[in-house]
Amino acid sequence: MPTNREQGDNIQIMLRIHSYESMGTFDGPGLRLVVFLQGCNFRCLYCANPDTIDACGGKPTPAEEILRMATDQKPFFGRRGGVTFSGGEPTFQAAALVPLVRQLHGAGIHVCLDSNGGVWNPAVEELLGLVDLVLLDIKQAYLAGVDPIEFFREFSDNICHIHLSDHDENHKCMPPFDGKFDFAALFSLMKETGYSGDCVIELYRSGFERIDQLTDSMHMLERLY
Repeated sequence: MPTNREQGDNIQIMLRIHSYESMGTFDGPGLRLVVFLQGCNFRCLYCANPDTIDACGGKPTPAEEILRMATDQKPFFGRRGGVTFSGGEPTFQAAALVPLVRQLHGAGIHVCLDSNGGVWNPAVEELLGLVDLVLLDIKQAYLAGVDPIEFFREFSDNICHIHLSDHDENHKCMPPFDGKFDFAALFSLMKETGYSGDCVIELYRSGFERIDQLTDSMHMLERLY
């Protein structure tokens, strides 16, 4: 969890950081500084970044250091780039991120949040209202007991990128329409709210047997969209 460290008469905001990626192109629009925060509320067996799960890992880092990195790289962001907070689960450290996001905005830097949607408290609600865009991972939201459709309804103005997969009664991830999720309801809401962002089918290799399962899912999603 993040800590606050006293420095003279000031309180220095600290975050636990796993690593960084400069000039990232897969975590939001444009070129981005991707900050991978430490700690997650899930223990997914198929996690792409399992070393980010432990909340006590990572390196305690002053928020001002991240602000400095972002402002140094700002000339490379162009009109669409900025900073993306990923992880781990960045909302795990929402209280410390809120003032940092305000500072980034003050420097004219676009901020994106990559979240599983599974942490909810007043700090998370404030954070979601501040960031410019949210990358929502639907399968993770479902596993956390959060209704992805209601989450989208609440924060549709801030979401630009949705990771899609389905699930069975045992929470196994599978291609869209092979499980229980109501994609028709989600896509109806997307049309209603005027959503124009990306949708990506995201599965691990263990989640499907044949490539045609993915192409079939894609064609069915296209008909809804």
